This record gives sequence, structure tokens and C-alpha cells, in this order.
Amino acid sequence: MNKRLFWYFNRLKKMTLMEVIYRAFSFISLSLHVAKNKKFVDYNVDSSELDLVRLNVLVTHVESMEFKLTESNERLLKANKLALYGEEIDLSIPEAWNICPKTRFKWPLIPYQKIDYRAEGRDIRVVWEASRFQHFLPLSLCCHDVAEVKSTIGLQLDSWKLSNTMFIGPHYVSSMECGHRIISLLYTLAILDSRFGLDKFNDLVVVALQIIKSHSDYIKRHLSLFSSSGNHTLVESLSLFMSESLLLKNTNLKRRDKYANLFSKEFLRQTREDGSGIEETSWYLMFIHDLASTFCVLNDNVQVQLRLQQVAIFLSHLLNSSDELIGYGDSDDGFALSAYFRSLKPLKSMNVTKVFPDSGVINCQFPRLKVWAFATELGMPPSYGHGHADALSIVFEADTKMIAIDKGTYSYNIDDKRRDYYRSTQAHNTVTIDCASQSSASGRFMWESNVRSDLLFEETASDYAFYVMKHNGYLSRFESIHYRGFFVNASNLIVFDFVKSELQNSAQLRWYFPSKDFTYISKESAVIGGVTAKLHGGIEESNNISPSQYDTEYSTRYLDLSECSLLSTNFLPNQLVISEFNLGQSYEYKNFEEKFIKLVMDDK
Repeated sequence: MNKRLFWYFNRLKKMTLMEVIYRAFSFISLSLHVAKNKKFVDYNVDSSELDLVRLNVLVTHVESMEFKLTESNERLLKANKLALYGEEIDLSIPEAWNICPKTRFKWPLIPYQKIDYRAEGRDIRVVWEASRFQHFLPLSLCCHDVAEVKSTIGLQLDSWKLSNTMFIGPHYVSSMECGHRIISLLYTLAILDSRFGLDKFNDLVVVALQIIKSHSDYIKRHLSLFSSSGNHTLVESLSLFMSESLLLKNTNLKRRDKYANLFSKEFLRQTREDGSGIEETSWYLMFIHDLASTFCVLNDNVQVQLRLQQVAIFLSHLLNSSDELIGYGDSDDGFALSAYFRSLKPLKSMNVTKVFPDSGVINCQFPRLKVWAFATELGMPPSYGHGHADALSIVFEADTKMIAIDKGTYSYNIDDKRRDYYRSTQAHNTVTIDCASQSSASGRFMWESNVRSDLLFEETASDYAFYVMKHNGYLSRFESIHYRGFFVNASNLIVFDFVKSELQNSAQLRWYFPSKDFTYISKESAVIGGVTAKLHGGIEESNNISPSQYDTEYSTRYLDLSECSLLSTNFLPNQLVISEFNLGQSYEYKNFEEKFIKLVMDDK
């Protein structure tokens, strides 16, 4: 109870009076709607409601994306099973939709308003995954005949409807999740119509339309607006726009334009002109990129189309040599359409140095060495919910292997201590002061205040790049500014760290690496996958500084843990610490060290 009151208090601080009024009216409207509508069968629907011509546009969109489905996954899907978080679930069984595949916790079938979804040890995000119906898209493409569709998608829809009475259970807690189901079902119906004709699936279409219409009515009364605006808002507004656009009897031009305008406004707000996202998370930026791709096949908003192109360019610079997205900020492994489709195109050019000025993300690419630096802010105001306190962090790969890594997210709700750790400054390749984060956390998805980063200097040539940046996250609490510079060329990365302060707090520098490629040479040097790493200028570890129990693990995927190794040192304010990473011979960096110190001392 104390935790819940603490959350409500901190959440209320982020709201304006207008938002409080809006939420009160929404609560009343939704409560009246829930009281009046209890059954899916109350929605009288038939397949003639679908605009089959516009629906076919979704098929064209699917065909434009890369589709990957292994034979083993195809067999699993056709057996009505889904592999999630290392477990298999049988979706022909109604109860399976409400059981967490990871913890086996059975979510109660009670009115959704009474479900304590914030309780530690239960991650509602996990039980939601299958009910997004995103596996229906690959199923609709790989089923060979009508009978196979009915025995898989048809059977699972009946199973879900049976176990999820309207407004009962975990799948109504979030409007966004209802929006995901609408989007998935419309795509599924489009594919089935193009392959077989929907006249073959009358019962399936009726159930799908009942879910779509009931969910639309719910979302309209439960939109994520004001301080809750974020990627949720984009899913919700897109799903409403699609249902208004593709259901003939549902179409209301005024409402359709209202939701199109909401999506456009939010997408343009949540992305910057350089293609970056204000949530400061690469995964969620890819997520809303894919949502906007769907929007643009149904709507010709030029501003959204142009911004979408910039977002695609930005994301292409965040792909490593294995075409995996470089992570920063939160990631929950959720997809806008399906894990089996890929819309991003990898960047093929070499020797590219790119600064994204609106975000502060820097990408330096040489044939053997690729570096990503993040002189970013904390996240989307006012809560900064999905951002990590990772200002000035650096990750890099050498000879196509990731060397210095981002540690990921792990989970939102399973373990509060891990949630706090994984988004803390201590879990990133940057500097802490007294092991504190750059901002103070006030909940699982809230930070007290923003962190501002600035790029102070850049110098580039055909064979090297040099940058200097700073952030103010420690200014109010520790009267300190962290400065970081880095030099990179074809085979060397040199990082300079300096904390300017009048106080004498201890500072800590950490670098994290996959353990399988890591070998210690000494306390402050190691070899990682052919890269020699050395730290220069630190002091002996202070007695009052102890490492976290989570320092030796990282999360490659949501709810998955692997071993990592740590190279770290303590240092004092106004003391230079240098991290040297070499592929082969070391580099004489004295000239850049002097430039860095001069820039720091001259900065006011």
C-alpha cells in the first residue's frame, strides 16, 4: 500500500490540472460504458462491413517487408503453440492466455480495474505478448488451406474469446494492448482475404470484428494523453484510425480524421528532425517507426512520411555488423506488427562519421571499428519513463564483434532492484559520482528531473574523429560536471573522462564486456575479443565503494540474462582518466589529450 501511495503521489506531481479533469471525465465515461457492455455478442457484425479494397493495401505493406519464419517455428505455430521467453504455451487452451509463461503466475479473471498489475514479481507485459495476436500474421501467410486457418487462427480466436470476457482479466488493463489486437486482426483479415477470400471464414471474421469493435469503443474512452502520451498513444490512435478507415459501417470521417491527426501530431512530437526519438530509446523508436509505416500506407500526410524517412536513416546508423539494433534506453522486445517481419534496411557504407545534432547520438564507422556515443537527454518529459541514466555512455564493436555493450533492460516488474539497477548510471559505460545515478528515480517509469547533454567540440578527417561532450546530471546534487572526449580511428578508441568539481566526492568509471570474450591482464587492463583495453589515471578503490551484485550480468533480451565482465576504476574530481582500446598497436594520443583538457578548462 505504501508503494502504491508513493507512486500515486509522484504521478500526480507530473500532471496538470487539465489532465486531472480529463482523467476524471474519462473515468466516468469508461465506467458507464463498462457497466452497459458485458458481452462480445452484443456487437452485431458481418464480413460485409470490411472495406476489402483498402484492406488490400495492408497486404502490399506486408509484401514490402522482409519475412523470416523458420521451419521449426512454422511447425510450432501450426500446432497452436508459441515460444515465449524460453517457454512454449498452447494457445488452444483458453486458460493459457492468462498464465505468465515465465513465472507460471495465473492472472485473476476479475474486473481489470481491480488487478494489481504493479505488484513486484509479476510482469504483466509478459502475459500480454501472446494476446497481441501478432503471431497470426505469419500464420495467415504459412497456412496451406482454409482448414488449416480454421484449426489455428480460428481455434485460437475462439479460445481467447472464451477466456477473456469483456473487461475481465489482465488484457483490458492497457488500451495499448487492445490497440495491438485491432491492428493484428486487421492485417490478418487482409492477408486471409488476399489468399483465400474472407467468405470462407464467416465465423472467424465475426469473432475478429466483435473484438475490433468492442476494443475500439473501449480505447476511445481510455486514450493515453497528456503526461501519459507516448508510444501507447501511437498504438491507440493508429488502431482507431484503422478501424474507422477499414470498417465501412464504422466509418465516420470526422472521427477518422481526428485519430489520424492525433497520430500525426504525436509521431511528429515524439521524433526529432534528425530522426531520433524523444523517449531516448532505440527499441521504442524502431517500434514507432513501424507503426508510422502502417499509418503511411493508409494516409498521405507528407510531414509524417518525410519524418519517417529520417527515422529510418537514424535507425540504420544504429545497426551493428550483425544488423542488430544497438540498444540504449528501455527495450521490452515488443514489436509493432510481428517479430517475424523486418522493415529496417542496414547501412552498408563504411568510414562514416555521423552526428545527429537534435539527439546527441554519434556514430563513427571504420572498417574494423564502429563506435556509438550518446550525448543524449534522459527521455520523454515529464516522467522520462523509458529513458536510462546513460548520458555520455559509449558502446562499440571491433571486427564485427560487440566489445563494450549496453546492458539492456531485463524486466519492468519482476524484480524492483534489477529494474532500478538496469536503468541506473552504474549499469552503463560512463562515469558515476558516489555510485549515484545522473537523476533520481521516483518509480519504475519515472525520474525526478531531466539530464542535459551537450556536444562541445567535434573534429573529423578522413581517417579519424574526435569529440568532446558533457552533461549536467550531477550539477545540482554534487556541484559537478562530467566531461567526456573520445578519439577514434581505424584501430584505436581513446576515451578521456574528467569531472570538474569544487567538492571531493569519489567518481567511478565502468566498462562492461561480454564474459565469453574477456580475459583480465591486470586490475585495470584486459583483452576482449582481440581488443586490448587499458585504464590510466585511476586511484585505489575506496573502502566505501562496493560493486553491485548485478555488475556481472547483462540482459540480451527481455527476461534473459548472460554473464558480463567489468573493467573499472575510481578517480577524484579534477583528475583525468583515460580508457585506451587498441586493435593492434597503441596510438600516440597526447595531442588530443591536451585539446580535451583545454576545452574542459575553458568551458564555463
